[in-house]
Amino acid sequence: MNTTPFPWKRGEDLSLSLRVKAGLINAQTPIRAVAKPVRSASSPVPDAETQSAFTLTTTFVADQGDGFDRWTFAGTVAQSLSASPGIYVVDAAVEINGRTIITEPVKVELEVSVTGGFP
Repeated sequence: MNTTPFPWKRGEDLSLSLRVKAGLINAQTPIRAVAKPVRSASSPVPDAETQSAFTLTTTFVADQGDGFDRWTFAGTVAQSLSASPGIYVVDAAVEINGRTIITEPVKVELEVSVTGGFP
């Protein structure tokens, strides 16, 4: 897991990407990505029972010549404005060939901003 959280300012979109070897997934592959708050960047990953702060939108992107399909995980401006500033842990659950796989968690820091973006 990343030790330095990815920065995300209140009022902007967030975009993360997960690469998977081409052909293992497609647009119908079940996937779900959520963010859960933690106290600090050194906090342990929250368990499955911890309530999620928000669910990220997932979009499938087919191989673009590099041998990988990918998903993008998006946090919206509205989510950034409604969530409290702080550290969040994001991971995804994906079902491939009847097996559920949980991705490596990633930490994101939602930071305050002066403008707050566009409502």
